[in-house]
Amino acid sequence: MKRLIVLLLAAGFVLGVQASDSLRFVNAKRTSFIVPGAKGYFLQAELFGAPQTISVIKLSQKKFRPRLVQTDELATTSWLASSNRAICAINAGYWSRDTTPATYLRIDGHDISTTARGLYHRVNGVVLLDGEFDVVSCMPDDYEKLAAKHNNLIAVGPVLIDEGSRISYEHVKNGHPDYTAGAVRFFHARHPRSVIGRNANGEVFLVVVDGRNSENAAGMSIYELGNLCAWLGLTDAINLDGGGSSTLWSSTDGVINHPCDNRKFDHEGERAVSSAILFLKRK
Repeated sequence: MKRLIVLLLAAGFVLGVQASDSLRFVNAKRTSFIVPGAKGYFLQAELFGAPQTISVIKLSQKKFRPRLVQTDELATTSWLASSNRAICAINAGYWSRDTTPATYLRIDGHDISTTARGLYHRVNGVVLLDGEFDVVSCMPDDYEKLAAKHNNLIAVGPVLIDEGSRISYEHVKNGHPDYTAGAVRFFHARHPRSVIGRNANGEVFLVVVDGRNSENAAGMSIYELGNLCAWLGLTDAINLDGGGSSTLWSSTDGVINHPCDNRKFDHEGERAVSSAILFLKRK
């Protein structure tokens, strides 16, 4: 009986923490920034027992069309976006140390790369970008079927929300035969994170959580990131490349978040990446 009481109290405490965090998020002051034809804001709040800085862009698919870009030589998200006359952009897929994409990438009907087996533990979905944006939960065995119907897509992950259902990844633990210690850290340690998703109305959300700064931005675990997506009202959401790659950009204000590659909390620490997702005005 004592064990049951302790477990119930612990569960109540966790639920209470989540509830108070969601209230802090809802009540946090939003500071708007300009995104022509869309809405953008960032906020700072104490969430999950740590300081967090979050940047968000919300846009209508009726006004904007997505474009997936990849470069043979690493380039910053801001350069990829501005050189293609985008209105806003976010960094996209994982890439290897030799600068090549590390996951399946298909642009204009041409397969560029495939998903490295070492990333199967986290890459369990794709972002579809054929004029319309969508997130689909799938594994590498499904790529061929998707390629038959779509010309532009990128495999990333993990999927955070799939058709309204949260995915917790509680099974990713030390000692699990399918996950290395590095994979476990990826899910449970706090890092800067990038997310793309949509709500029930089809509006697209680009979200970046800053991190690796103890005073302003702790970053989030995958579990915490899923909570954030739920609070934003997303029905589908997927994690993109994070860490020093995490970058959110608008044509008016430039880099919005605080990329951490220079180990400073400013807008100058942007890392060059292999790919980015851009949004351009529809004609």
